Amino acid sequence: MNSLLVASQVLTLNSASPSSFLGLSKAGLITVVTISVILIAAVVWLINGTKRRD
Repeated sequence: MNSLLVASQVLTLNSASPSSFLGLSKAGLITVVTISVILIAAVVWLINGTKRRD
C-alpha cells in the first residue's frame, strides 16, 4: 500500500511540476543518482571481493 502511495505522489508531483522530482532540484536529483551509482558499485565490488576462491 505504501508503494502505491509513493507512486501516486511521484506521478502527481511529476505532472504538476516537470522540473521537480519528489521536491528535488536538478542538482539534487543528479546528486542522488550519483551517490546511488557509487553505492551500488561499492556493494557489488564488496560482494565479488568476498566470494570464496577455490
